[in-house]
Amino acid sequence: MKKILFIFTNYRTSEKIYPIIKLLSNEYHLDLYLMGEMHPKTPWYGTNDLRVIFNLNYKQYFENILYGEFFNFHGDRIKESPLNNLNLKKYDGIILDDNKIMTELRLSDIYNEAKKMDIPIIGTSHGNQNYNKNNLLALNNTFDYIVLLGQKEFDFYSKYYDSNKLLIGGIPSNDLLVNYSHENKYVLCIVNFLGNRNSPFRVRFDRDFILQSKLIEISESVGLPITIKLKSRLDRPQINEDIEYVKQQFKNLYKFFDIVVDGDNNEIISKSGVVISAPSTLSFKSIQMGIPTIIIPGAGQIGNLNNFRGLTSTNIIENISNQFNMGKDINFIKNTIKGGIDFTSTNIYTSIIKKIMG
Repeated sequence: MKKILFIFTNYRTSEKIYPIIKLLSNEYHLDLYLMGEMHPKTPWYGTNDLRVIFNLNYKQYFENILYGEFFNFHGDRIKESPLNNLNLKKYDGIILDDNKIMTELRLSDIYNEAKKMDIPIIGTSHGNQNYNKNNLLALNNTFDYIVLLGQKEFDFYSKYYDSNKLLIGGIPSNDLLVNYSHENKYVLCIVNFLGNRNSPFRVRFDRDFILQSKLIEISESVGLPITIKLKSRLDRPQINEDIEYVKQQFKNLYKFFDIVVDGDNNEIISKSGVVISAPSTLSFKSIQMGIPTIIIPGAGQIGNLNNFRGLTSTNIIENISNQFNMGKDINFIKNTIKGGIDFTSTNIYTSIIKKIMG
């Protein structure tokens, strides 16, 4: 039986492919290498360390769990080569959880050694990104193949890269949505950056955002309270300050809201009746479930969401009403997320791995 090494460097990039682990364990021996932000010693600034949940759910599928270096802070770099902790001769293939070069993790050391042994390395989509050919500069530098989200990405990147190296596998973690019932409990607002810190994007979550996005009017129109979804980050230790900041933005404006940070994203999405979101990979979950979703331009990278019917900053309540009437955006999902309509990304993705492994 052949052996595969998973290399996980960051929870949010790796979690998209967790479901393939169980399927592959039926046909391959699996090892796991944790480094960088995925290392258990790297600080987790949030309400629940999701790496602990991952370990509880998936450790049984790996024969060995190996550890590289961890980060002490955002912007940290590992000191020693990952090869000091790895014997690549044991493996027939490697799956990497990102599509970036990540010089801070010295992943090219692994790639160059793997090339000598003819071991293929398969990269994973970082997530929703603006279309830019430079996003895949790590191809042939950190990995040999990249699994893209959907046909739209393939059509763009195949103009600049060998199409035989570009594979399409969707988002396996979204397949798990079939295990959740849609409960319509709240209007969910997915935040990228808050107004109390610098941001690379012009739109941040603050009091003006609440007013301009019609968040309160939306809540009142559908008769549901508001839940704010925050993102924990290694560069943001002040999570309690961020939670307090959000509370202050609603002060004397609206009472019926809740705040969540770290949790089961599939559950958080499935309980929402409407989603207002910065452009985010997370928003594909509500789109695939057919939950009316508004994507706010300027709050993140538009990327694959560029032709989504809910991408707007105007006529938001009317747009939501139209989405209720029109239902799931079938054509958008088919072209953007492979296996996204029938929630079969996991099987598609696993088949890709098997084909490369031979």
